[in-house]
Amino acid sequence: MLMKANEIGVSTPQVVYYEEYENFQFLATEYIDMSFEECIEESSIEEVLTAWNDLYNNVKLLFKNGIVHSDLHEYNIRFNNDKKVVLIDLEEARAFNQNTTFEVRAN
Repeated sequence: MLMKANEIGVSTPQVVYYEEYENFQFLATEYIDMSFEECIEESSIEEVLTAWNDLYNNVKLLFKNGIVHSDLHEYNIRFNNDKKVVLIDLEEARAFNQNTTFEVRAN
């Protein structure tokens, strides 16, 4: 699912190694070292709002393409050097067929 997410434009780590052997798959990706907490602590309010918007757009892109991350929490949201969201740990992600639109409603 990582490669599919990357193909549709979701910000994911770059794959540096992939191999299939018998019934096993081996995958190595680049290391993204900035955690959600570190990014929030080191950022201005404008950068935090930009990061939230970036996260929203990545999740929306997954959903529009029929993918659910299934394990999205603060430890699976990382940031690159430009403080752009990178979603990791997509091994539990699932594809689904859906007819539901993705929208945010104000209360």
